[in-house]
Amino acid sequence: MRSKLIRLVSIVAVMILAISLSACGKKEEKVKEPIDGAGEGYEFVAKSQSISDIIGSEGYVEKAIAKNGKLYVVHNARGTQKLHVIDLATLEDNPIELDFKSILPDNEDTLPEGEPANEEPTGNDTSADETPAADTEATTGDVSEGEADGTLTIVQEEGRGDFLDGDMGDTYMYEEVGDGGADVDDLFVNDDGSILFLLATYSEYGRNYSVCKRDSNGSLSLVYSATDLVDKDEYVSRAYLKEDGGIYLTKESSILSVDKDGKKEGEIEVGNWIQSVFTDKEGNCYVTFWSQGESGVVCKKADFSQNTLSDGLKIAANNGRIYQTDGDIYVVAGGDAVTEYNVKTDEKKKLWDWINLDLFNVDTESFLVNDDGTYSFIVANYDDEGTTYDYVTVSKEKIDPAKAKTELVYGCAYLDWNVRTKISAFNKSQDKYRIRVKQYIDYDGDYDENSYMEQYARF
Repeated sequence: MRSKLIRLVSIVAVMILAISLSACGKKEEKVKEPIDGAGEGYEFVAKSQSISDIIGSEGYVEKAIAKNGKLYVVHNARGTQKLHVIDLATLEDNPIELDFKSILPDNEDTLPEGEPANEEPTGNDTSADETPAADTEATTGDVSEGEADGTLTIVQEEGRGDFLDGDMGDTYMYEEVGDGGADVDDLFVNDDGSILFLLATYSEYGRNYSVCKRDSNGSLSLVYSATDLVDKDEYVSRAYLKEDGGIYLTKESSILSVDKDGKKEGEIEVGNWIQSVFTDKEGNCYVTFWSQGESGVVCKKADFSQNTLSDGLKIAANNGRIYQTDGDIYVVAGGDAVTEYNVKTDEKKKLWDWINLDLFNVDTESFLVNDDGTYSFIVANYDDEGTTYDYVTVSKEKIDPAKAKTELVYGCAYLDWNVRTKISAFNKSQDKYRIRVKQYIDYDGDYDENSYMEQYARF
């Protein structure tokens, strides 16, 4: 009876949504800008290939990149880390077990399993409601919100790991300490088959970063550890791996450059929280951050020889991966959409919203623009039974008039999660109609509510 009632309520909800949105379809001609950037007569099409059937349904993906027709996936299942090398043409897999613990330097500050960071452990601590016991069994990626103080607890499988003080008040992250001894934050595959890994380990002071290399013959070695380059009282928010094995470390308001030998090249004070770091094809480093003086998100070029910032690119990116495709064209894969910038003409064009491709939980760090003009990335799918992963490619294709659907345009300033899921479910169930979303507030870019609200009012 309960299942029938739930099914009936779901059907009624979809019918109400369709009826209410059909009125929006009548306003389609009033939309001044196209819904996406595919161009007249074209559309972006997403095609998915499950990789969970290959890497296994247990555990989670730490890092994934595609190169030269192969997908490199670092997968962690119950603390055991493997690098899966998947041929994208045949789907053949060549898994490699990773044992970083054997090459990492001993760190006397590294926490024993289960002890909280930035807190003095006591023998009579009974705050079980804040610190899961070491034998806690929880679903990987289980997220629960705490009291009104904004506490967020993220519990990884098996309940093994450390608590870390975050940057948003009383925020704690419970990290699983894998048998490999470190988390893989980034990796780079060289043309000779060798692979560079950016590793993160944890201590009571925060994250420690190291770079190791796996040669083409399979031997694993430590290149250097960057632990001594950062004071113990300094918080490192992110690390970015360079192609030559160097790294960039972003701290609370500065960025530190480390060369391929683990030596400090320079440090630049930015004056605010850094949103993203990327390099162009010539190896120049850029940082994006909020500038109080310029009243917005700016992108500046970093010169570590002089430890200064200079005029950079007109790219307003709050988050996501920034990728130079060709010459003056940069693509930003953000949480809501993918946007293209022409830094020569100062043109900005939204390519697509993720919702219009029925995609959720996109790993933007895995986003790539391929040589053939397609786009690829990893997507996580969450349900009651666990998490699965897909490898997705997006291509621009000519619209087939015989298969074209009647489009209903839903204009909004912001699209919440419940509406997103209902729209996606409606689109997947319909043969004749498709809801397309026009979201006016760009949370991925330079946030200007007044400007976007004016556009929304004209919709």
